[in-house]
Amino acid sequence: MDTGPASSLAYGNLASTLFFQKDFLAFRPVSERAIALNRMDTSTTAFMGCLIAYSGDWDHGCALVEFAMQLNPQHPGWYWLPNSYRAYRQRDYRRALDFALRVNMAGYFFAHAVTAAVCGQQGMRQAAEKALQELLAIRPDFATAARAEFGKWFAPDMVEHLLEGLRKAGLEIADEPSSPVAKPATRA
Repeated sequence: MDTGPASSLAYGNLASTLFFQKDFLAFRPVSERAIALNRMDTSTTAFMGCLIAYSGDWDHGCALVEFAMQLNPQHPGWYWLPNSYRAYRQRDYRRALDFALRVNMAGYFFAHAVTAAVCGQQGMRQAAEKALQELLAIRPDFATAARAEFGKWFAPDMVEHLLEGLRKAGLEIADEPSSPVAKPATRA
């Protein structure tokens, strides 16, 4: 790296870019380097832990996030999300809900989305409807955006599992990703 060879922030930004490009082979050593350069930077450690978990190494990624939580007991609520998603992935919906409720970030749509999916999987209709209402107040387009939003972060099987939970919660989501169809402009 030419710019900032000792900068955890530079490595973290590069790792994030590689993650979202789905270049997990290149992502992993860069993310580990970002953490190693400043293990006391809990934000970088936690975010890299999230990305490592979401790239498929759930145990290591969640352990990094938990390490960051120990260093910073007053951490932001999003630190709980990887544990919630991991429990959800394992179909341990009770634990997933426990972690999701700890996020406690009213304006963060992913917190409501995972809560709705978990409640949907558990058949908790009232709680699922409440979480969906809160989600749709923030992201009214989420029914059409859900696949793309989750697809930025997760493997296709996890995306479909989350969509299944949202459907059970009452959100109408198309079975297949829709491809945009160009429509001719109409004149008034």
